[in-house]
Amino acid sequence: MTRPIGYYVHHQGEGHRQRALQVAAAAPTRFVLLGTGLAGRGGEVAVLDLPDDRVDAATGFGADGGPNLPKALHYAPYGVAGLRRRVGDLSTWIATAAPALVVVDVSVEVALLARLASTPVVYVRLSGARTDSAHLEALRGAEALLA
Repeated sequence: MTRPIGYYVHHQGEGHRQRALQVAAAAPTRFVLLGTGLAGRGGEVAVLDLPDDRVDAATGFGADGGPNLPKALHYAPYGVAGLRRRVGDLSTWIATAAPALVVVDVSVEVALLARLASTPVVYVRLSGARTDSAHLEALRGAEALLA
């Protein structure tokens, strides 16, 4: 059996989902879109609709200004039930589906989680300076970059 390819879609804006659908059109039965708000929006492509990880989903606020945030992460707030469920659901999917790889557009944390779960990552690199510690670690851990 051919192993699936996960494609993590960032929830900010519509461009990430549109890019994912264009890529997945090459092999719609092989890809699984992973992200928030994807239920019923994958067309012929399977989706795993993940719980919202934002501190305040109503306003979209999700900044993590914690004083001891690890430099390898951008977002790891304490006490966010949606974030715990999201990480659990994504980890369960990786453990169960054993994907051949996960394309990440874009999330340092998802890239590092997939790598930690023994799964190769292709990281979508956005334009601009990405020289902070978190981005550098995600880029270092990726098998390839997509720009």
